Amino acid sequence: MRIRFPTSVLVISAAALLISGCANRQAPVAMHQSVWQEKHERIGVTASVVNQPQLYKIGPQGLLDLAINNEMTLDLREAMQDWDNQALKDIPQELAASLEDRGYEVVMIPEPLRIEDFQEVDNRQDGYSAHDFRPLKPRYQIDKLIVVSIGAHGLTRSYYGFIPTSDPVATVNHLSSVIDLDDNRYLLHQSGSVEQVAEGEWDQPPLYPHLAEAYSKAIEQARQDILAEFQNQPATMTTP
Repeated sequence: MRIRFPTSVLVISAAALLISGCANRQAPVAMHQSVWQEKHERIGVTASVVNQPQLYKIGPQGLLDLAINNEMTLDLREAMQDWDNQALKDIPQELAASLEDRGYEVVMIPEPLRIEDFQEVDNRQDGYSAHDFRPLKPRYQIDKLIVVSIGAHGLTRSYYGFIPTSDPVATVNHLSSVIDLDDNRYLLHQSGSVEQVAEGEWDQPPLYPHLAEAYSKAIEQARQDILAEFQNQPATMTTP
């Protein structure tokens, strides 16, 4: 028998680091009022790459367990590749439109943000980005940068060896940041995680409609949570 080792288990480590790892190194930062008060400044909006949903297997598993679990979930993982996550990709455009409607000058960054394209900062201080985004200021003529990052999203299921210990749960992890491009200081740095259980029987191949619906609901809740971060502005805004 040819054993195929799962890539999805490796994905959870990298994707989870995007959210939880950043949050562990950098404490959450509440929205700084200068984001709203300095209305004359131009705001860039960008996002990380949003990949197709994955099935994340968590819990103690040996290599043989991983191979068995990967084989047993093949139909589900294939079905997930057709699940619609366009709403996640549209969040930056929605956010930009909302800011423009409130009178802010917004610049959409056309390409997704790839963290590896930016130089790491030596001796980073708490409250400042670990990467130097300042080159974006002259490139796009912007003063602040909003970054919407989507981390692990899809389904999570816990295992003990090759034995499932939970039903699959839809999940979306996200991180919202606002960065001052004068000095890489965080003006906002907040992560969030949404989980949504399936309503009704989840094990319904080949399309798994109840899991697909749960994933859609998780996306919608994450979307609302992200947009809400940028709604709680003071009623009266002043320009310095």
